[in-house]
Amino acid sequence: MRKLAILALAMVVSGGAFAQDKVWKKALSMGEGGKTAEALEMIMPALESAETKDKAGAYNALAKIYYKQYLVQATIQTENVANKQMGKEEKPVDVDKMHQGLYEAFKAFIKSDEFDMQPDEKGRVKPKYRVEVSKTYYSQRPQLINAGQYYYQNKDNENAKKMWGLYLDTKNVPLFADHTEVDQYAGQIAYYVCFLSYQTKDFDTYKKYISIGLADPEQASACEEISIAMLQNRYAETKAAEDSVAFLNAAIAAHQKYPEVQRYFDVIARCYATKPDVLIKFMDEEIAKNPNVVLPYLYKGEMAMNNQKWDEAIENYKKANYTEFRRIFLG
Repeated sequence: MRKLAILALAMVVSGGAFAQDKVWKKALSMGEGGKTAEALEMIMPALESAETKDKAGAYNALAKIYYKQYLVQATIQTENVANKQMGKEEKPVDVDKMHQGLYEAFKAFIKSDEFDMQPDEKGRVKPKYRVEVSKTYYSQRPQLINAGQYYYQNKDNENAKKMWGLYLDTKNVPLFADHTEVDQYAGQIAYYVCFLSYQTKDFDTYKKYISIGLADPEQASACEEISIAMLQNRYAETKAAEDSVAFLNAAIAAHQKYPEVQRYFDVIARCYATKPDVLIKFMDEEIAKNPNVVLPYLYKGEMAMNNQKWDEAIENYKKANYTEFRRIFLG
């Protein structure tokens, strides 16, 4: 009797486990039939349940439910373009539901792939969904750019960052690793994300994407500006030593890359203002690079004058290139 009871219990547990996999399959069928709300309500418990054996399949189903939500609204939007041209009545489109559906679909596809690539009990990795997802859905990534543009135009910066951030994320996830073509929009999108991050004081998002913008030759200069401004604000807020160093290093890197931009020089000089020896060394290095400079001699002259070293001050002021002085200060 004891053995029979144990066997019966095992059957009940096993039946419950497979029941959860039946749940997400039923939810997928409902979602593909257009019953998005009901499908989402049904599938959510299966995603968290330990009894769900195929978590990759469950998240893949969730992705397809959200993708159907996106597709329904996107189809209406496309049809409306044709209807407008033919003078027909346009149907209402829930643009927010469309964009959020695509966003959640990509997030769920990525989560599904994480489970899909986990080894089985024998240590084997046999993905069931990666090839189909990569082949079928990767082409929809640019729609995340349009989604971000929609929210940006409607002054919803958080959703704009979210959409553009996911666009950048989906280029580098293992799920889409077979797509090796150069992303011509990545640098520009990274700039916009970091620009909005600066506006919203979102340091973590800025830090996540700034390197992408800096790596793009067309966006590097603008991203340098954002980086210095962001790091300056960060240091002003935290007063942390590491933030001070990061701010200074960003200014030094920008100055080395764009020596003609005076603002970077000024930032470095201000950072060294409380360290006279370091400041003098910096000015001497600048003079060594280009003897026909103005600002380093002016700084050295002012420092000498403040220390009542009159002859040294006069000598430095004399060395300041007059032509460059007129160009910088008189235009």
